[in-house]
Amino acid sequence: MKRLIVLPLFSLLLALPLFSHPTFVADEPELGFLGIQSNEVSIEKAMLLGFDNPYGSYVSKIIPNTAAEKAGLQAFDYIFRIDDREVDESNDLVDLLSEYNPGDEVTVHFIRKGRERTVNVILSERPMNWAEAPKSPENKAFLGISEIDEDGDGSGIGVAVAISAHSAAMEMGLEDGDVITAINGYPMLDWDDITTAMANARPGDAIEVSYLRDGEKMQAKGALKSLAETKKPAPTAAQDQQDEPAFMGIWAEMVSEEKAMKMGLEHPYGTLVTGVIPNTGAEKAGLQIFDYLYGIDAYRAGEEQPFGVILKKYRAGDKATLYFIRKGAAKTAQITFGKRPDLPEKKEMNKCEDTFLGIAANADRVVQEIDGIQIRPVKNSTALEIGMQDGDIIKSLNGYRMYDWDDIGYVLDNLKVGDPITVEYERNGKMMKGTAKIKSFAETKNCKDCDCSELEEDKFDIKVDIPDINIDIDIPGLPKGPASPESTPRADISNINTSIQDLSPDEVQKLNAKYGWSLPSNSTLQVQNINLTPNPGEGNFALTFNLPSRGKTLVRIYNPLGRLIYDYDLGDFSGAFSDQVDISQNGPGTYYLEIKQNDKVVSKKLVLSGK
Repeated sequence: MKRLIVLPLFSLLLALPLFSHPTFVADEPELGFLGIQSNEVSIEKAMLLGFDNPYGSYVSKIIPNTAAEKAGLQAFDYIFRIDDREVDESNDLVDLLSEYNPGDEVTVHFIRKGRERTVNVILSERPMNWAEAPKSPENKAFLGISEIDEDGDGSGIGVAVAISAHSAAMEMGLEDGDVITAINGYPMLDWDDITTAMANARPGDAIEVSYLRDGEKMQAKGALKSLAETKKPAPTAAQDQQDEPAFMGIWAEMVSEEKAMKMGLEHPYGTLVTGVIPNTGAEKAGLQIFDYLYGIDAYRAGEEQPFGVILKKYRAGDKATLYFIRKGAAKTAQITFGKRPDLPEKKEMNKCEDTFLGIAANADRVVQEIDGIQIRPVKNSTALEIGMQDGDIIKSLNGYRMYDWDDIGYVLDNLKVGDPITVEYERNGKMMKGTAKIKSFAETKNCKDCDCSELEEDKFDIKVDIPDINIDIDIPGLPKGPASPESTPRADISNINTSIQDLSPDEVQKLNAKYGWSLPSNSTLQVQNINLTPNPGEGNFALTFNLPSRGKTLVRIYNPLGRLIYDYDLGDFSGAFSDQVDISQNGPGTYYLEIKQNDKVVSKKLVLSGK
């Protein structure tokens, strides 16, 4: 858990989402102000850092021009005592400082880089406007790393990272999978520590990174870049591909709502991998057929933001974390997007040369609502060699669950004649399994120069002709999802006015009852400068706001029917937010914005109206 502490004003609306103190009263007497932001630490983290007392405050930011800054306190200082009173489970730092007034002098006891220290501090009044202005991409320090969903080096110490292209980390020699253990001498135990280190740095600052690579201790030194400099490096001949759209290297299909339910998916707005192109980012990332992709980095697919729309935010050379479901389990993988290769023309193959399992729909014995695909085997086929009979129900091929005939086609399209195929099937309630080498249609029909004229006669092996496509909604041949630009008429953005309005408690109550939401009757999170601006050139809207507090942050937008159409997990976030929101397909109407940070929420109406 994390919290923001603006000490000792425990009742500030910007702070203390996890505290149980009373609500702020405007005319409360002024209390002494220290001027820090801090995170809680778990008992496990406190032990790893060598802190005997796990109830202190781990400083994440020093507010400028405050008592803390004048006393020389720093980020990563661990404050555990004020005067002779030590923080404990019942009395945290806020409780201790709430007993002091502006002008009082206190002795702050803290730990810095393993050594106990003290400093005398004269508490001040709270500044009228202490919130730091949000940093622009030009003045925001950026190392160029993202967290890999791993357990570090196995010791619980360090953060396994992926490296962004053109970043300071890449220039310093860091590589994907390195485990960062310290930055400028401060231990990095989790992503909160990385965030703190970057929040207190500036572009151009010297940085020293300690890390592990294959268990070996290493160090690297360099200078931090800005976020803008990393994302838009000066073009060179070696970076000609930079402006090209990101190319994953997969064949893919959307899934229907019905199939998504059968597969146990939350929604059908991701994309199902049906083939992986060799020597592409997808193959190097280890993607497989039937992986269901639903997110990239912090973006998640939704009704108005299907996976292909998310991919458009990336360019060739970008590195990202993919989120997907594989055989029912949530997975992540690191990918470096490439540029679209010049794919050779696909050799036209006589269908008789295709892989052929030799099955047909069993029209005579179809059982309603069966779990699997009921078939009859064709004479001299692979299915017969496996031992299948009329009425058998296929459950899986090569370990992949089969939900419909399309799935069978996907498996066969990724096999060559002679490859082994394993079929799990059900017969009279009993599970059975068999393996054989897959035949071609010609082998099954025992003909050398057939022209597939007999295909119409048997109506078996429904095949899917999958074009060479990448996940990009503009590429010909890509199945269009329910919210793709070509499948739903778009409103004319240039003729739409936008306004942001508060939700009344009565409106919140009705929405919660109607859609099963859990929005609070009154907003509890302070958000500054929320704007929704039409962007006619792109056909979408720019959503911007500023969050002065820090914590785990989620941004969601619901359409007028209550469906989630935008879902952005910002992780541990503070500062300026900006993103392009594609909600134009529903046209004018009332949309609902929810911004949640830790356990505090603000909700607004986004009203789109015609001019």
